[in-house]
Amino acid sequence: MAALWAFDSAKELGERDTKVLLRIAACLLRSSGKDQEEKSRGIDAYRSLIEEFPDWVGAKTSYVDSLINVLEFDDALRVLEEYGLDGSVD
Repeated sequence: MAALWAFDSAKELGERDTKVLLRIAACLLRSSGKDQEEKSRGIDAYRSLIEEFPDWVGAKTSYVDSLINVLEFDDALRVLEEYGLDGSVD
């Protein structure tokens, strides 16, 4: 996937912008298909971002959205519950 290549290249050149890292995680997970290794890399990338930025709701909702995109509904629900994303607005 061209987008993943572009984001990975930016990262290799030292780009550490959180949006680039978020897009890499999304690309990995969404383009993984049946490739469990790539899916795991995407999940690990999301988890690393969320660990580094625990208050970043956008990373958490992107993670859920990516899981829904690949039809992993049970995992999406688990992540919603894990991060306390109940739809309420503070």
